Amino acid sequence: MNKLFQIRKFFARKFFGKDLSLKVLSVFFAVLLWIYVVNVNNPITTKVVSVPLRYVNEDILKQKGISLRDRDYENVIVTVKGRQLQLQNISENSFQPAILDLGQIDSVDNNLVPIIGPKYIGKENIEIISISPQVKKLDLEKLGKRNVNVQVVRSGSLKDKYRIISVEVTPKAIAVEGFESVINQVEQIRCTVKYENLDRDTTFRKVPCTPLNKQGVEIKGVVGNFYADVTIRVAKEVDVVPEVKGTPADNYMVRAVSVTPEKVLITGNSTVLAATEKLSTEPVDISKADESFSVNKNIVLPQGVNLYNSPGEVKVNVDIEALEEKTIVFTSEDIAILNMKSDNSLDYYITTPRIIIVVRGEKELIDKLTQSELNPRIDVKGLEKGFHTLPLSVDLPEGVKLDRKYSIDVIIEERNTIRETPAPEGTDKTE
Repeated sequence: MNKLFQIRKFFARKFFGKDLSLKVLSVFFAVLLWIYVVNVNNPITTKVVSVPLRYVNEDILKQKGISLRDRDYENVIVTVKGRQLQLQNISENSFQPAILDLGQIDSVDNNLVPIIGPKYIGKENIEIISISPQVKKLDLEKLGKRNVNVQVVRSGSLKDKYRIISVEVTPKAIAVEGFESVINQVEQIRCTVKYENLDRDTTFRKVPCTPLNKQGVEIKGVVGNFYADVTIRVAKEVDVVPEVKGTPADNYMVRAVSVTPEKVLITGNSTVLAATEKLSTEPVDISKADESFSVNKNIVLPQGVNLYNSPGEVKVNVDIEALEEKTIVFTSEDIAILNMKSDNSLDYYITTPRIIIVVRGEKELIDKLTQSELNPRIDVKGLEKGFHTLPLSVDLPEGVKLDRKYSIDVIIEERNTIRETPAPEGTDKTE
């Protein structure tokens, strides 16, 4: 042990004993050289790093009825100082994200929120000089919720005679959520249903709906379940036909039969509606009627047919009027003889020199009726010589009839036979 101490003492005496000042100066210059090399090749400098800003507890903020309108920036700027070689390894991954705790906000006026961090997690020996910003001013607004009525717009066509009788929408209103300033602009929620040749009750499922403002422009930025079910119900319009039985009194006629209302709406399944074109009333008896009358009668409904917003009883109006008469005179020359023998072996003589007939019918028809339209005639087909009484035939328009049957006397003789007793002039023949 003493020997080791003596060796150390020897070397110390050797080193410091000779040229001590020169040795001190050498150490000094060595230190200066080392400082120079370090500061030139690896100087102390600064670096700016962009670190993400993370928002937390936004759900808690929304529970308080508040939300962010927008986020004007999502990063914080961190300035660090250190040796150049160390700073080369510094990036945003060297820091934990900066935190903006939204849970500490109590009102829209409390919009200045301090930024927490970011925390340095790297291994290099650096110094954080500054963090900007350290406080964030937020654009906050209250959240709201309101129910807005759903309006249905129809687009399409119906089959002939079909009418829409009701439109039902479920739900009748949809809850709209969002910023108060935005949801207050929503005036209506519109859904459009499209159809072609609709002829039955139909439900359109999950029809998309659109929130609109007063001008009909879609409002963006609102939340809601914008779907609805729309049910369209239809009815068919059909004629009501009055049912009549019997005949009016002699010399009277039914001029018209009408019903009030003339049409009704019916509902039922699509097959029944397609097959139903008209409905009849209970029979109206006009037997021996000699004047106009009205009577209430029920509508007869087929199975499966129901009336919609229409009376089950209708008024049947029967217009009875007396027949107009007109007297028409024919002479024997006016009456044609049909089916005479073609061999000219017989002569045919109408012995009724004049016949007066009476026709009855509606005044309009009777007034217009002329003698030439009647085409009076008798038919001698198959008759042999002798005296015959034959029915008189005339052409009458529909609605006009003879008051009774008329007949004509005819003599058939062999040709060149002289008739001894002509018929008295002015005789009229009737049956």
